[in-house]
Amino acid sequence: AVTSVRGHKHRLGGAVNQDSYATRTVTLEDGRSFIIVVVCDGMGSAQFSSYGARVFSQNMAQVLAEAISSAPDNYQSLLYEHQSGALQHVSKTVFNYRKAEFDAPNVAQGQITVRDIQCTMTFAIVPAFAQDASDETRYATMGFIGDSPAFLLEDEEWQRVDENKDGSGIWSSATEGAINSEKMLLQEVSLRPGSALLLSSDGVGNYIRFEEKPTALGHDLATRWAQPVGMLEFIRDVSFETQSADDDRTAAVIWVDR
Repeated sequence: AVTSVRGHKHRLGGAVNQDSYATRTVTLEDGRSFIIVVVCDGMGSAQFSSYGARVFSQNMAQVLAEAISSAPDNYQSLLYEHQSGALQHVSKTVFNYRKAEFDAPNVAQGQITVRDIQCTMTFAIVPAFAQDASDETRYATMGFIGDSPAFLLEDEEWQRVDENKDGSGIWSSATEGAINSEKMLLQEVSLRPGSALLLSSDGVGNYIRFEEKPTALGHDLATRWAQPVGMLEFIRDVSFETQSADDDRTAAVIWVDR
């Protein structure tokens, strides 16, 4: 389940949603299949960040799909070795826009800077089946640039997946951006049957935990999302009401063996 909704600030101000996401599936000739989810959060100070987030997420998902298809047994190593080239390729696609495209910057390409269009990126590649028939655990490959967090949900408890950016349990708004980045944090995450993986923008992730403890909202979502939910219920959950939560919200949950 995945959705993206405008936060209160942008909705009341008539502004666009600066978050975006992309999903893909890859099925190989031998029957193995994978789901790809990419979440990007346009930086609030960037004038055209909504466009940057949308195009970067879509084209990054395509690059990840191509990596799996070309090296199904070691796409993780391929991504690690060629991460700089992959990120530069996707970054170039963001700048190769046409002014008539939906949400594209209304200025000439040569007049726009990275700061005008910057976004974060978090992705996950999750195999549809465990590799070893004797071990039901499967392993997700995840990548991070910036402050869009991810969590593992097991036994109705959230565990942080990405690194803590500032040690406080809240991600700082002073973050690095994906566009023109040379590297990303890559890691493998073990997924047991019955668990769930959450990718989110900070409009959701910042309210899951605080000072290494789950918030009231975190407790509530852990209970609600312990099992798969319908899309209407999922959208309602992401549209939660809590003090100071006025940022755009994007959430993607992958349930394992449910």
